[in-house]
Amino acid sequence: MSFSQATIDFNKELIFGEIGSFIGAAILSYSSTALNFTPNMISLSAVVGSISGSTIFFLSMRVYDKTRKNDFTTRKFAEDLAYFTPAAFVIACLSYYPIIFFMSRYFIENQIYGLISVVASQLVGFIVVLILLNVYREILIKTIRKTL
Repeated sequence: MSFSQATIDFNKELIFGEIGSFIGAAILSYSSTALNFTPNMISLSAVVGSISGSTIFFLSMRVYDKTRKNDFTTRKFAEDLAYFTPAAFVIACLSYYPIIFFMSRYFIENQIYGLISVVASQLVGFIVVLILLNVYREILIKTIRKTL
């Protein structure tokens, strides 16, 4: 099975976004742990850090990939975001962030602290989102011939 370069680039951008998500979630959840917040607040801070980090890293890689290929225009970038952002937001809100919140809270309530709770919950959430976003991308390609 071979993948197109566009598929590889799309998944690379998602993976790079997830790296940002790991960094953001780890920083904020560790900081809130140090401040002795409740398990709900620590879990919520992991979600906020995840959103911030993933957005910054994903968009950075997307712009880098497009400019490297001389394929970056503001119009095309905005159009891609118009197709990607609402779907990614809905998918993330219905799967990724609840997984991070509930898994990290479960770990914290069972005295499994630190990066283990953040990394394990994000890894499971990312695998689910990666699959769902690729399914969405394939639907766009097959129905309206739109590539992301």
